[in-house]
Amino acid sequence: TIGPWAFDTKILSAETSMLNKNNIQFMSNKEDNEIAGSDPEIQGDIRSVVIPNTVKSIGYSAFAQNQLTTITIPKSVTSISEYAFANNKITSVVIESADTVISNSAFLDNPLKSVIIEGVEQITGE
Repeated sequence: TIGPWAFDTKILSAETSMLNKNNIQFMSNKEDNEIAGSDPEIQGDIRSVVIPNTVKSIGYSAFAQNQLTTITIPKSVTSISEYAFANNKITSVVIESADTVISNSAFLDNPLKSVIIEGVEQITGE
């Protein structure tokens, strides 16, 4: 399911391992494998992120208002919450599972040029 507007912030409930301030390598909650909301200290500065295949969901505004340009969502992710990647610079998204539920406005305000959902041949608008 892809919600309406899907392709159109200060405590982490997560453990973070950072390469540097602009590149997050791993960020997930050990208990429920969820990436939670965005941390204000790094909000706006994240340029790249690698989401491990142990993550099952990406929470509300988790990576909103940053500098991400591309994102790959692994097969393990079953849901992407509202505004998870809103207000970035994302031009390319790869979602490795057609079963991933994408909530409303998950990719709001990004200059998307390419959206690939594995197993889906064509995406059409209404």
